Amino acid sequence: MKITFARILILVLCISASANAQDVALTQFWTAPLYFNPAETGMSDPYDMRFSANYRTQLASEFPDPAMTGIFSFDVATMQDKLPEGDALGVGFIGFYDRSASGGVKNTTAGFSVAYNHSIDRNHLHHLSLGVQAYIVQKQLDVSRLTNNDFYENGSNSLLFPLTGSIDNNGVGFTDANGGIVYTGEITPRLKVEGGYAYYHLANPQEVFMGISHNVDARQTGHLSGTYLLSPRIKINVAGLLQTQGNTTTTIGGASASYRINNKTVADGRNTYTRIVSLGCWYRSAQAVAPYVGFEAQNFHIAFSYDISTAKDLAGKPLYNAYELSLFYTRRHRHETDKERENDYFRGDRSIY
Repeated sequence: MKITFARILILVLCISASANAQDVALTQFWTAPLYFNPAETGMSDPYDMRFSANYRTQLASEFPDPAMTGIFSFDVATMQDKLPEGDALGVGFIGFYDRSASGGVKNTTAGFSVAYNHSIDRNHLHHLSLGVQAYIVQKQLDVSRLTNNDFYENGSNSLLFPLTGSIDNNGVGFTDANGGIVYTGEITPRLKVEGGYAYYHLANPQEVFMGISHNVDARQTGHLSGTYLLSPRIKINVAGLLQTQGNTTTTIGGASASYRINNKTVADGRNTYTRIVSLGCWYRSAQAVAPYVGFEAQNFHIAFSYDISTAKDLAGKPLYNAYELSLFYTRRHRHETDKERENDYFRGDRSIY
């Protein structure tokens, strides 16, 4: 195949930009618990089983098509009857699909997650969890879609540096590993807090596209959150995430208020069904402000946020806009005690705000 020098230069720049792309940082990071910290696996207290799904689409001003990310995970707390009281072994699965703007690079990942959740006090009000994940990653480079508007003449379909031959698409696969630690505790009957740290790409994987290779940058995250029960019907949630990868640092923080509309106890007296409305706002450092709304009914929780870009491109347009949609489903395998039903609204909410 024949390729002009200018085209090779463009491909090298595109591949380098794609290879060094950062892992996605969700504005609603807490709604993807296994994605932002492996130690969250099985920490769906007081529920035993949890399913979450997330969708994010982000349209940058310089690209005609949006980037898209889809994440789903399932985790369950097991062996509570065989381990010391207050302990559990969390087991889960996670998968996600990520497509860059214009679809030039696609990432499909599947992983297995396990964590040991240990009660560190006599009353089981404080827990420490250690978790690890194993990933299988498949990335695909679609050369025909590596198209930035800058590569075309005056917005036309004519490349400034057209091909003199053809280039095959390239794919790469590798295995990876992540690890994390999370602490959660009930400081007072009204206040619960959580903090954690995670390290991603422990396997130091290497990507090779068309003979060009580089090591995937390690990603590190730290998070803090707190839930305060202001009244029997109102609680305040505050959370923040710091993510670093390579030379890029992303800070996300914000708060929401949740209002319990009603409680309904079913006939067998074992389950309390609650309807909750949440409103809040989140801030991505030097990037965007994101209003947030959530609704919870029975075992389902759905939330929506919209990133309003505060940064501008050279033309003065918003650098990007994005929205996220998340869905939670939780279920208890064992029956609730009277105390658990009484405190069901507070719930610790380790991953739902």
